[in-house]
Amino acid sequence: MKYTYRPATPDDAAACITLRGQTRENAFSRDELQALGITEASWSEGIRMGSLPGVVACQEGTMAGYCFADRDSGEILVLALLPAHEGQGVGRALLAQVVEGLRQRGIGRIHLACSADPKVRSHGFYRRLGLRATGEIDSWGDEILELPAQQELRLADALPVPTNGLQIRRATAKDAEDIRRILWDTYETTWKPELTATAIARFESSGNTARYVDTRLRAMRVAESYGTIVGFVDWERDFIDALHVSPLHQHQGVGSHLLAFAETWIAAAGHTGVQLETDTFNRQARGFYQRHGYQETGYCPDEEWHSGFTTVKMAKTF
Repeated sequence: MKYTYRPATPDDAAACITLRGQTRENAFSRDELQALGITEASWSEGIRMGSLPGVVACQEGTMAGYCFADRDSGEILVLALLPAHEGQGVGRALLAQVVEGLRQRGIGRIHLACSADPKVRSHGFYRRLGLRATGEIDSWGDEILELPAQQELRLADALPVPTNGLQIRRATAKDAEDIRRILWDTYETTWKPELTATAIARFESSGNTARYVDTRLRAMRVAESYGTIVGFVDWERDFIDALHVSPLHQHQGVGSHLLAFAETWIAAAGHTGVQLETDTFNRQARGFYQRHGYQETGYCPDEEWHSGFTTVKMAKTF
């Protein structure tokens, strides 16, 4: 079954309340929600104000499930699916997208309340994804589970096992200088030799690298080996914007691990494939992606570098 995912809108509130009463476990009717102070108007207002960010899953235009969080506290408030859509990876995809949104807002600790009964489906679901019990119990008798700062959801057990002390984690402010260094080093070794003198002068005085890192840092994942940042990857939705490995650490599997990590997250977010771009002259990058199952799908003038390059569009279907 094919699903589409999108940010929730205020107009979704009515359908969200209806669906909440139709879940297999822990269902709440409209009246029960109202007794808790949750109404169509309050839900809609939370979405409109941005305090209640959420993602909706749809199949053929009909809502199949949703996930919402508290923007400020990092609490996952609700993850709900219609029974017919269970076991399809929809819940995992919804949670992954909401968690990613919270992380990009700078939220460290992400938490939620979950039944302490192992017979309840959610008990094992969240733990398999890496959330862990804190020992806290809320007023409803539910356990508080958390995903600590910097820890990623455990989305797949099939990722290749890193070697050479490699670990992949979310970038922090202290990584910004290392990421800028890697970008500059790959520019020097890959791009600069191909650029015109005018393009070199324009780029080196532009400050584009620093602005890019400042803008996207919270979304980046870095590869760290024995305390040294050796590469990073950055993606948004189903598009990989950047994957760079320090020239000193290329041909050691770093790029393959970063790519597999990004693909796992993109697939878990409900996308059926992934896209990226490089340039025709960059035969190393084209070969790398082709070895990992990507196909060249189109070509167009590269208007970023003003050096007569041709952009190669590449894609892979999961």
